[in-house]
Parts: sequence; structure tokens; C-alpha cells
Amino acid sequence: MSENKIERFLYLFKELEKEVIALSDIKSDDYVPFSRALNKIYYDKSNPLLSDYDNYSYLRSASDLRNLLSHENDTCIPTDEFIQKGERLLSRLKHPVTVYDISTKEIEYCTMNEKVFSIMKKMNLLGLSHFPILNQEKKVIGVFSRSSIFDGILQGIRFDSSSLVSDFEKVTGLSSHLNESFLFVSKTTTAEKVFTFLENRSAHKKNIACLFVTQNGSKDEKLIGICTLADLAKAKQ
Repeated sequence: MSENKIERFLYLFKELEKEVIALSDIKSDDYVPFSRALNKIYYDKSNPLLSDYDNYSYLRSASDLRNLLSHENDTCIPTDEFIQKGERLLSRLKHPVTVYDISTKEIEYCTMNEKVFSIMKKMNLLGLSHFPILNQEKKVIGVFSRSSIFDGILQGIRFDSSSLVSDFEKVTGLSSHLNESFLFVSKTTTAEKVFTFLENRSAHKKNIACLFVTQNGSKDEKLIGICTLADLAKAKQ
């Protein structure tokens, strides 16, 4: 049993080592030490997953354990939990989760000629706080949120049962929201990249309400997915 664990761990570390060295992008004809590659990535913050201290610390411990086992094969035995953590990390390195992977593809949206009251009822029924406003080409041209009515009234927009989304265009444009902003990402943008972006973002900027996924991350492309910060948080667990 212990020999199987050791073999499983040593194989795991070999795979982790290959990934880390490749990701370090160190150009050398000679052997690149694992610790050098790992430290370069961590301190350069070139990979969000390996720039995380918990993952960095794990890999350093794994490296120490590999060195011990390589010289004295029965000195200590890695636990199942330790191995499983490494396997999860390896999987995330080899197959990074994209924002598109965790996004909602069946998107609830509205158009400029829909009645506001109808959208409000739908938002309440579905428990949603934001509806992207799409044009005929399914491109995002604005966002109707729970605060749009309030913001519109403050701007002097009249509201009644016949009001259309287009009546609130002044406050629903992508850059018109007072306290919120929206981020467009490509289909291949990883969740880890967004985590890093959010962590390094100035606290004085508007909160990002949700992420819109298009093929290349342009707002001039068809919307193919929508992702909330809550969705992202689940992906990080």
C-alpha cells in the first residue's frame, strides 16, 4: 500500500514538474531546476494558479518530499489528501477552467422595444439582478438592472406601465451605470486570469457586476455566455 502511494506521488510530481518548467518559459539548453522555475513564476506572477501562495507552498513541500523519497524510499509516506491535492492542481494546470466553461449559455436578455414592467416581473421571478440588452445581432448594447428605474427617475425619465427599455437608454448603456461596470472576455479567457485581474484592480473603480463572454472578448461580437462573480467564486473552490 505504501509503495503504491509513493509511486503514485512520484509520478504525480514528475508531471507537475514538467508543467511548471514549461510554464516558467525559461530558455535554456541545460536542465532547469524545479525550484528555479517555480520561484520565477511565483515572483513574476506570470501564472495566476502558481502565483497563489497556497499552491506555491504545496509545490515546495511536494518538492522536498520528492527529494526525500528519491534518496530514502521509505522515509515518509505521502497521505491520500496530499496526493489528491496535487492531482487537482495538475488537472487545473493542464486543463484550466475558462470563464466560458462556467458561464450561463441560455441567457436571459431583453431588447430595447420591450416593456420595462415586463422585464421587472421576469427579473423578480427568476431572481436575477441584470438583464443584458441585445440588438438583433445578439450583441450587448446595454444592461437593464434593478437600479435602472431609480437611476432613470433621478435623471428625469418618466416611468409608467407603458415605458419601454429604450426610454431608459440614458442609464442602461454599458458605461452609463453609476456604480457598476461590465467586463468582456474571450471564450478562451481562464477563470484564473480573471481572479488575478480582480485582485489587482483598484478598489476605487466601479464594481464589476458580471462578465460577458464573446468569441474574442469584443463587445462588438455576439454574446455567447454570461458569468457572475458568484459563478467565479464557485470555480475557485
